[in-house]
Amino acid sequence: MNVWQRLEQRVADVLAQFGWTGEALVVSSDQEGIDAQWNGAFALAKAVGKAPREIAQQLADALPDLRASVGGPGFVNLMIPDAWFAEAGDTSLTAPTTRGKAVVDYGGPNVAKPMHVGHMRSAIIGNALVRLLRAGGYQVDGDVHLGDWGTQMGQVLEGIRERLPDLPFFTGVGPYPEASPVSLADLAQIYPEASARSKEDEAFRARALQTTLELQQGNPGYRALWKLIWDLSVGDAREQYDWLGIQFEYWNGESTYNDLIPEVVDDLKQRGIAVESRGAWIVPMEGEVPPLILLKTDGAYLYSTTDIATVVDRVRSGYQRILVVADKRQSLHFSQVYETCWRAGILTEGTQAGFYGYGTLNGADGKPYKSRDGGVMSLRELCSEVSEAVARRMSESGMAQDVPEDERAEIVRQVAVAVLKFADLSADAKLDYRFDPEALTSFHGRTGASLVYSIVRFRSLLRRSEPGEAMQTELHPAERALLLQLSRAPYVVARASAELAPHQVVGYLADTAQAMNRFYEQCRVLQAPDAGTAARWRELVVRTERRMVELCDLVGISVPERM
Repeated sequence: MNVWQRLEQRVADVLAQFGWTGEALVVSSDQEGIDAQWNGAFALAKAVGKAPREIAQQLADALPDLRASVGGPGFVNLMIPDAWFAEAGDTSLTAPTTRGKAVVDYGGPNVAKPMHVGHMRSAIIGNALVRLLRAGGYQVDGDVHLGDWGTQMGQVLEGIRERLPDLPFFTGVGPYPEASPVSLADLAQIYPEASARSKEDEAFRARALQTTLELQQGNPGYRALWKLIWDLSVGDAREQYDWLGIQFEYWNGESTYNDLIPEVVDDLKQRGIAVESRGAWIVPMEGEVPPLILLKTDGAYLYSTTDIATVVDRVRSGYQRILVVADKRQSLHFSQVYETCWRAGILTEGTQAGFYGYGTLNGADGKPYKSRDGGVMSLRELCSEVSEAVARRMSESGMAQDVPEDERAEIVRQVAVAVLKFADLSADAKLDYRFDPEALTSFHGRTGASLVYSIVRFRSLLRRSEPGEAMQTELHPAERALLLQLSRAPYVVARASAELAPHQVVGYLADTAQAMNRFYEQCRVLQAPDAGTAARWRELVVRTERRMVELCDLVGISVPERM
């Protein structure tokens, strides 16, 4: 039994002796010399007919083993006996898988377009939410949901046609080439050029829209070229996600739901939910919310059309919870999509559908993070920049100097990923945050690099010490503080899972790392006063290392064996 469960049970037993039925909930305290507080006297006062302080004093007098005292107008301050820590086992951080199926839609890179820092936020936050939902008892699938079917695809195909007009894909005469006629570097130029031109050149825009429509309707040449571009882009995206340690159960894109769209559109029309407006089909919204556009005047689909079909497919696949992770500026779009789905009966009380919007990654100046030349920072460039900073910091500190080059490269990657994920998840994801590679790669303070280093130091200590028979004596203050901090883990994870708040886990990891470092400095395992104390301290190192690795995994951080 966890010490907090034991503490609540002890308080509940005393309340029962007095015949009181109030809350037995005990909350942790940050006050020095106080582990926890019971605040139930205020709720009991009216029923019992006593002042809160009088109730608190009566409870405190009955808990001498917890060194109970009364504070303020009726708080009961409690201290956990040292012996309880030795007797307590580690409580599981993962609930049984009993809450049904969930799908988290995150990542969302566009085919034919290089991934940028915004895709990193979606991937890191989304992956952490997948892990937290699993810890909370859901069977969870992650879906990257590629942007591979909208107007941008017609623009790209037209951009390629202008460069290479004689390709078989555009003549309509097969067989079609099995290799892509353009490279990723080519697409990095074609995509923005075609997008910009579509805004300025009405004729080009019209051709791109027509190409989009024909692609969606099954033009074989367009489909063949689209598939080659898809394979090229997805291969690149997989490589970058692998580097970040992020995986998806499904690599579906908007195109996955193309064949379902006619059925969905017809249903919305027949129900009168969708109405015709100036040649287009829309779903009116209430109040000042703009209508959802279902079909353009030319019959082409939009993101909203595809997203409704996506919800239909996920409900039919048996998901009880659907969560989309994207830039918070898409909040209106998804509110329109979900409102339409509720009206149509696609969503019912048995399904929970939500949108998780995240803020912007900014530079030190508070503006969106830019590349060295002032352009949009690509994900590859950001990862390279952080890796270089980590490698430099490690060299300056003399870390991993005697390990093989390939192992050192992997250590740098793991630390760089920890830096990125720790920074991204440290604050509420809905907020914008500032990213400073120099500050965030420091091995001191509240950083991902420092967190990883603290765990690696414990691993090193375990390799240099031997197990023994632990002796229970009075706990060292730093030892007790670390034990108390570790005991809070199940509550932190349960709350973070319920509130979809990975920043709570990261904050807890940072606090625990600080407690670890104080213990490391003040409780020298290799210079302990006696063998029994050394063995007990070593057991705490084992327990802490195991728990910290488990918690790091909950937010997607892996820890190298050595540095």
